[in-house]
Amino acid sequence: MDLKHGDPVKRPASSGLELELKVEQYADAFIELYETEEDHASEVYGYFKQLPATPQTKELAGRLRIFPGRLRNARIRKQIDPFQAYRELRELSSEALRFIWQHPRAAEPLKVEVFRAQILLESLKNGVKSLDTQEVIKSLTMVESHGIDRKQALRAMRRAASLEPQARFEQKARRKAILYIIKEVGA
Repeated sequence: MDLKHGDPVKRPASSGLELELKVEQYADAFIELYETEEDHASEVYGYFKQLPATPQTKELAGRLRIFPGRLRNARIRKQIDPFQAYRELRELSSEALRFIWQHPRAAEPLKVEVFRAQILLESLKNGVKSLDTQEVIKSLTMVESHGIDRKQALRAMRRAASLEPQARFEQKARRKAILYIIKEVGA
């Protein structure tokens, strides 16, 4: 019923051929949307390669690499309609984008070593007097959500000392080191 005039709405009579043409046009439109979304998913995959290799990152990157091809093959074999293929790929891309934006390194693509060094320098500038190897391992493990080994922690400490002129790195023993910032006398 037409709400403005109160008259019944007239529906145009369409033949079966017109309906088939419209369905075909919609299918073509969703194929174009799918191809655009597939290009977008490959861009997102390229960004995923820059993130630290956590289990969740690896799993999502693997899905971004493989899933679009599987959907394309299923669509070509007519096992899945274009709308469903587009919708499934769109959901995967959205999930991957949400993960990227929630990741602590999303704002700027850095090498993992530089990212870790910046975290250490930030904590030293925010009041921590010094960091030993064990503390660095714990804090980086907490930030990255996966285990950091001693060699990675030592590399991050060395990089932090090279990035900040006032930072000092001292190797105490083969397995133990300390990182600190020299405070100015008048500060």
